Amino acid sequence: MNKFLRMLALTTLAVGFMFSGMRSGALPASAASDIALLVSWTSNTYTPLEYQDWARTLPIKGAALTFFATPFQTVARSGKNALSSLYEPQDPQLFYFVWYVNQSRYDQGQGVSSIQYQIDPYIRTDALDVRVQLFDAENGDLIVQQQTRIPVIQQPQILLYPIQNQIIVPIASQSFSGLRGSTIEILAKPYFFSVPEQKQIGFAWSRAGIPITSVRNDPYSLKITLPNTKAQTQFSVSLTNMLQKLQFTTARFTVQAQ
Repeated sequence: MNKFLRMLALTTLAVGFMFSGMRSGALPASAASDIALLVSWTSNTYTPLEYQDWARTLPIKGAALTFFATPFQTVARSGKNALSSLYEPQDPQLFYFVWYVNQSRYDQGQGVSSIQYQIDPYIRTDALDVRVQLFDAENGDLIVQQQTRIPVIQQPQILLYPIQNQIIVPIASQSFSGLRGSTIEILAKPYFFSVPEQKQIGFAWSRAGIPITSVRNDPYSLKITLPNTKAQTQFSVSLTNMLQKLQFTTARFTVQAQ
């Protein structure tokens, strides 16, 4: 994975909790000080599966997000595990939630532990600042609040990989080479398009500015037969969101016959 994607991965934080059963009923007054809040989110932004294995996919302009707020109570363990705690999820109906997105009140209500939000595709948004306030549903006291900041990708990305012996070489590049007269294959992988599946992304390859039509049945990769003489040729691949035509990007690369 290239340096750009590694930097994006560092902006996400994976948090693990041990959950026992969901608690319901009235919230004891003595428990209010032990209530904490976990804010998480998902995005419909597309990335390859291997990226999702080690990093959360950041949203892009136009993407739809779902935010979740999970209240839980910390309960100290006894015995050998006295220094550790359990985290018991609480019934959302015990609380009144107030949601803010970029300093503006967005939604509120008793038990409203999740919201959906779509980023405007036509306005530059560098980040989403989401804040959740949690109030006691019975007496209206503020119990806890939590805030998270989510960077927003401005432009989708394309990474190009060589395929050798039907195996993808996991080193992205913009320059490829092979022996004269041989055939090489290049795979294009899209990142950060606001679509749920890759099949909703259109691929268009070109050689020296001339569209290549022979890859329409298998648009994700391009096979190139190199000339019998030493040469260097410019290629490009353009990817377009078929659900939102203004979201597109182009990657240019060179191919050398050695």
